[in-house]
Parts: sequence; C-alpha cells; structure tokens
Amino acid sequence: MPLADAADYDAAFASLREAETHASTLEAVVRRLALTRPGAGEWERIYRALQNEAQCALRAVSRARSTPTARCEADFSNRERGGAHG
Repeated sequence: MPLADAADYDAAFASLREAETHASTLEAVVRRLALTRPGAGEWERIYRALQNEAQCALRAVSRARSTPTARCEADFSNRERGGAHG
C-alpha cells in the first residue's frame, strides 16, 4: 500500500473541508428556498431576499471565506423580522 506525503494529505484534507463548507453554504440556501412559504402579497419580498441570500452564498463560495455568508445570513434574518430591505 503506497503512503501519501504528509503535505499532499494535508492539502487534500483542506480541500475536502473547503468543499464540505461550500456544500453546506449552498445547501442552506436551497433548504430555505424549498421550505419558504410566502403569505399573500409577500412573494416578491421573499423572492428578493432569497435571491440576495443565494448571491451572497455564491460570493462566499467563490471567495472561499465564511465572513460574507455570515453577513448575508444576518441581513436575511433582519429582513424576515421586518427590518431594512436591501
């Protein structure tokens, strides 16, 4: 059985963890999209909030950083509570 170089193993493991983080970020957007049921007259506001959340998630994945995602989730939560619209 061949052994992997420690640096190669560490790089592969880091890539795996990054991919898992990206998948989790995108899964959260898909889950919210699938489970959101807007009330009468709310579909456009909810659509725009979900669209913003998806755009933020895509930016976070492309940058491989979690900070934008956390900010976007807070923005979405604020909108859901009736806060500022962006």
